[in-house]
Amino acid sequence: MLIKARYSKEINIIRSILIGVILGASFLGVIIAIFASRTISRPILDLVEVVQKQGRLDFRFDPQLRAFKYLKRKDEIGVMINAMKEMEAHVAEVILHTEQTAHLMTSSSQNLSTNSQQAALVSDEVALTIEEIAKSQQTKPKIQKVQPITLMS
Repeated sequence: MLIKARYSKEINIIRSILIGVILGASFLGVIIAIFASRTISRPILDLVEVVQKQGRLDFRFDPQLRAFKYLKRKDEIGVMINAMKEMEAHVAEVILHTEQTAHLMTSSSQNLSTNSQQAALVSDEVALTIEEIAKSQQTKPKIQKVQPITLMS
């Protein structure tokens, strides 16, 4: 019985240590999992914020967004945020170019409209002049050629 009690005490100590190690390892595993998931999910959520901004057609660079703190990273997150920043710059450039082209088109359209109005006025004046010439030709007496009379002598 003495041996059983002695081993029983040692077994309980070992069991307690194993339970402590298992609980400690589980707790440490949970902490590591939370840290790892935040390390992965936080940058992705920050990138989602940029994509949503772009979805609202806001392509201005906003250094206040949390995602832009990842610009210097060399991993996939850094590559993605740099690509998004570059895309914002290109889209903003396209929008600016489109706006300038629209202003040029508006100006050209106004010039064309003015020229068309002037051409219409000139056409009206030419038509009136032709009409007046035609009327004057109708009201002129017709002169007939007279055959010279020869006198016989």
